[in-house]
Amino acid sequence: SNFLYNIICNNILAVNSVEKEESSFRLYPNPATDNITIAFTNSTNKKEKIRVFNSMGILMKEIEAGGTTEISIAGLPTGLYFVQRQNDPKQTLKFIKQ
Repeated sequence: SNFLYNIICNNILAVNSVEKEESSFRLYPNPATDNITIAFTNSTNKKEKIRVFNSMGILMKEIEAGGTTEISIAGLPTGLYFVQRQNDPKQTLKFIKQ
């Protein structure tokens, strides 16, 4: 899939703009073991689609989240994951499952 290609290219090409532009959502803790919490910084509590991909670009989870949402990652293997917000602006954060 071109998912990883897009992440790698976008991160390389937009390093400066990403650092200046604050993400509209954040996740913690990172690294995590059982749960991650997603918090939208401009929260309207409107639900939106969040997708969790593994490092190979395979969709592992898809949930509806709004405001502050806790997601169980207990069933995921250890490794690097990407959390993508589907609404505009489409943004991707990464976390490590321990």
